[in-house]
Amino acid sequence: MKLEMGQMLSRVVLWLISVYWFLLASTIIYGKLAYGFFHGVHPNQSLTNPPGAYQQYAAYGQFLDVEGCH
Repeated sequence: MKLEMGQMLSRVVLWLISVYWFLLASTIIYGKLAYGFFHGVHPNQSLTNPPGAYQQYAAYGQFLDVEGCH
């Protein structure tokens, strides 16, 4: 009984880890696609060259800070 419990626990842990990484990866990919779509950046550009998109986002944040409408 103890061995079965350990096997079940390890299966659950592995399943949780795989689900977590799958969700994390899909969130990052779809987030970059959505960011490129909503900010006029081509999806491939934001996927292969994320710093450009992030720099645009940072510049926009600074603009909001300067304008005082954050």
